Amino acid sequence: MAGENIDYLIDRFIDCQVMEVTLEPWSVRVDLDDNYLHIEGDWKLLNAEGETVDRSIDYEQRTEFHLWRITGQIVNFAEFINQPPYRLTIRFKNGFQMNILANSDGYEDWSLCSSNGAKVVCNGDILSIWSAKQ
Repeated sequence: MAGENIDYLIDRFIDCQVMEVTLEPWSVRVDLDDNYLHIEGDWKLLNAEGETVDRSIDYEQRTEFHLWRITGQIVNFAEFINQPPYRLTIRFKNGFQMNILANSDGYEDWSLCSSNGAKVVCNGDILSIWSAKQ
């Protein structure tokens, strides 16, 4: 994965509003305007003070779900850290931050899907990139 630059795809999510957050038994989905982020791997949501408000845990063990608190928020920063530990960091205008680790050895950690057809899938240290439609 070293040397792979996906900033041009991640930058599409800057200034997007979170329209919906969906909890599924195996993942979460974050709809951002007409784009979306699908997460199957480990994630953590921090508030403006840096305290953990929610994180990935087994569906059967979950008693609360606070990731919904980013609904309506605008993304003001997104960055993919392309060195171990690989991670996608997204910050919102309310000061919340979501960190998504890329540490899976068998499942998709996360994928970003753009309305123009561009897609990035992260599986551990492997990135798969589909170009945008022309």
